[in-house]
Amino acid sequence: MIYPSSERHHSKIGANGLCDREDLVSIEQLGGCGRLLGVLTIPAGGSIPDHTHQGEFEVYYMLSGHGRYHENGTVRSLGPGDVAYCPAGESHGIYNDSDSEEIVFVAFIGFPVK
Repeated sequence: MIYPSSERHHSKIGANGLCDREDLVSIEQLGGCGRLLGVLTIPAGGSIPDHTHQGEFEVYYMLSGHGRYHENGTVRSLGPGDVAYCPAGESHGIYNDSDSEEIVFVAFIGFPVK
């Protein structure tokens, strides 16, 4: 199936609701392995502040832009082609310190295999 961008669900998330989330497929289409596969865009100066997912892991794949990634108090830089993985129950967040460049990345929130 093809899902044109115009038919996908978009929402605002993050600090002050400034970040765009575009769901690539629905939660039902993920077949119980997760609850989000989407493209997230953080505008210049925006962020998805530190947070935790209980019982879920999260993976980011950076498409464009550069950001500051926090995980359990450790701070690292992220850029195009980088992957960040955060295990279930761990604290993480992503920050765009640029005054002109967006950050665009794919995010997957999944459920650990038991």
